[in-house]
Amino acid sequence: MKALEKIASQTQEEFYHEHVTNYIYEHPEQFEIKWLEGPSQLLGRKNIRLTIDTYGDFESAKSIYEKLCEVNPFPTIGDIITYLDNHIQYYHSMEEQISKNSK
Repeated sequence: MKALEKIASQTQEEFYHEHVTNYIYEHPEQFEIKWLEGPSQLLGRKNIRLTIDTYGDFESAKSIYEKLCEVNPFPTIGDIITYLDNHIQYYHSMEEQISKNSK
């Protein structure tokens, strides 16, 4: 929360208020940045996008989670990957969003 408040007080640029991590990456001397290892199941899976930054992301996630949560209300990352591997149509939209939104 302190980092978010700091960014809000240091810039009025709308871009940085929406994409706060960009401000952090561009000003590393002001922040302590640590990289965390993600789930091993995602290693090498650059075609999976689980963030919600666009309406397309939201629609895709909504559809995936509605189906998954019918069976298990708390799906694991492994459950999500298995579902995606069995419903590969999601990969096309994810890859499209990755291409459009890569930094």
